[in-house]
Parts: sequence; C-alpha cells; structure tokens
Amino acid sequence: MYKVYDHTHYGHMEPAVPFSKIYENEIFDEIIEYIDNLNHKDKIYFVIKNNKILFDTTQKIYESPDGGKTVYERIINCKKRKQI
Repeated sequence: MYKVYDHTHYGHMEPAVPFSKIYENEIFDEIIEYIDNLNHKDKIYFVIKNNKILFDTTQKIYESPDGGKTVYERIINCKKRKQI
C-alpha cells in the first residue's frame, strides 16, 4: 500500500518529516496522479511504502528537450512539468 503524507517540522531549522496520512492507494500510478494534482507551492508531501520514504515533492528533475533553450521542472516520478 502506497501512502501520501503531509509534513511538519519539529523545531526551528529542523528537516521536514512525514506527519499525517492524507491519501493511500495500492496503485502507484494513482498515487502519482494524486501528487500531480496537489498544490506544491508551500507544502512538502512524502510518498511512503512499507514504512520507507520513496520520495518527497522537493526532489526535482530538470529537463531540456531542445538543448537548453527551454527548461522544465517536474517532481521525481511525476508527469506534470512546468517551464522555468
């Protein structure tokens, strides 16, 4: 079962950690679709399976299909990308 958690910080300058479960599904593609539809602007979300963090929404991939003229950013494993 894959689970999506939001985050919290336990103190000033402490790293983000998973806090409360907001979604779960047995199908990884459904988890990715859910993550793609969330607003990531100020939130960090963690994807967890078997009590291990698979990835969080701060992990990004940068792509440039035209050799550097246009650069896109997307969350690891996700399909939705935005131009930067």
